[in-house]
Amino acid sequence: MSFFSALTDYIAAHPHLAYAAIFLLALSESIPVIGAVVPGTAIIVGLAALSRMAC
Repeated sequence: MSFFSALTDYIAAHPHLAYAAIFLLALSESIPVIGAVVPGTAIIVGLAALSRMAC
């Protein structure tokens, strides 16, 4: 299992942490080195969908 799928599974199980995860991903996108590696926009949309489904 990859890191990102494990992360989304964890967020789906704990939707109250979704806001913190989305904040950290948005912050990581603003850092030039990390923002080039992390596909933050797609992950943020995925986390928002998972947290909406879990509620």
